[in-house]
This record gives sequence, C-alpha cells and structure tokens, in this order.
Amino acid sequence: MSMYTTNITLQSAASATGNGTAFSVEDLCTVGIQVKGSSFVGTITFEATVDDSNWVSLQVANVADGSVGTTTTSDGVFVASVAGLSQVRARVSAYTSGNVTVAAFGTQLGGGASLADIDIAGTETVGIQSNTAKDGSGTDYSPLLDSDGHLQMYVLSIATGTNNIGDVDIASALPAGTNSIGGAKDDGPQWTSSFGVSGARFTSADATGAAADVTDAPTGSQKLVITDIIVATDTDMRVDFK
Repeated sequence: MSMYTTNITLQSAASATGNGTAFSVEDLCTVGIQVKGSSFVGTITFEATVDDSNWVSLQVANVADGSVGTTTTSDGVFVASVAGLSQVRARVSAYTSGNVTVAAFGTQLGGGASLADIDIAGTETVGIQSNTAKDGSGTDYSPLLDSDGHLQMYVLSIATGTNNIGDVDIASALPAGTNSIGGAKDDGPQWTSSFGVSGARFTSADATGAAADVTDAPTGSQKLVITDIIVATDTDMRVDFK
C-alpha cells in the first residue's frame, strides 16, 4: 500500500452470489467503491467488520445524488467512511443474471459530508435557494451555489421569542408595546393643570404675619410651572411671591 492511497477489486465479473474479496482498511479513512455490471440483475450489499469475523451493513453515499444506503442494484460510484473499521466488502447478496465487477479505492484522507448528513434539530425550518443572485430571489428548496460559490440558505420561520435582533425581516405586524424608545415619539408635556389650593383661589384679610400657600404643593418628582398669576387688592400694598 502506498502512503496515501490503495485500490483493490472486490468482485471480478461475478456471476453468482458470494462475498468476493475483503478490503483491509485499517490505515484508511475513506473508501470509494465503483459498481459496474454487464446485464447484471442482482443486489450488491456493502458490509464492514471490526473483528474480521462478524459482518454488518455499511452505509455508503451515492456520489451522483447524495443518497445514502447499504445496497445497490445498479451501477454507480459510492463513498464510505471507514475510520475505525478493519475490513469492508461488496457482497453479491442476490443474483439473477449477468455479471458484475466492483472496484475499491482507499485513501487516508477523510471524506466530506453530503446534504443527507445534515440534521436540523428543533422546530426551525431551513430552505435553500436556487438562484445565482445574492439577494435571496429564486425557487425554494433547490440547492445551488451563487456566482461566488456560496450555498444559498435562509430561515423560513423562527419560533416566537421575546427579543428582536437587528436586521431581521418580520413577516407579520409587530404587537403593540408598552415602552417608548428614545426619540421615537413625542407625547408632549406630561403635566397636570391645577388652580389655587384644592381648586379654590387664596384669599386673606391680612397675610402680613407669614407666607401663605397660593397653590397646591407638587407631589413625587413634579415641579411647579406657573402660567398665570392674578392678584387683586382693595388697599395699596406690596405682594411678594416666593
């Protein structure tokens, strides 16, 4: 075996059921398998073992369409991850007619993931755009790279939350809120108008002894804003306001 790759024939013009030749993959990460039949009618089952005695089905990915399975009844090229395995084989598990040849090529480099390997957890819905533009136009669910080689993806729906994150398009109207955000709206002066003391004007026959209240005292964090003062006397005097 070379340092990085090796190849082997697993089935050679096989015309009956049989295990074929096992492929030792102890030093490999990825194996490519090509099935080529001649009028072949039958089933190839991909298998693997760790203890070199008990064989189990091996999942392989069809490089033509990304589908994943453990058997094939037609020609094709398949890729399998074999890290941690001892041997793999392509067993003719069913045979009707014709013959089939199966070749394998192994490498120490790891294989990539197909779309079938991606698992989206939770209730979020993810769509993939089919277009060559970066503005999100196109047909839903048809994967295609844009002109810069980027995979077009967008979120179709997000579960109801409590906070909004910048630059998110909301498909439906936002519910009415209870808080004002600075500068968004001027509600005008928030004052309460009043007259005199408890709604009555202040009168006194002699107010020289001490200062007297002529308005209600402000409450809480309020302050007084005087808009009008009307003073009437029947005698010449000085009136001071403090």
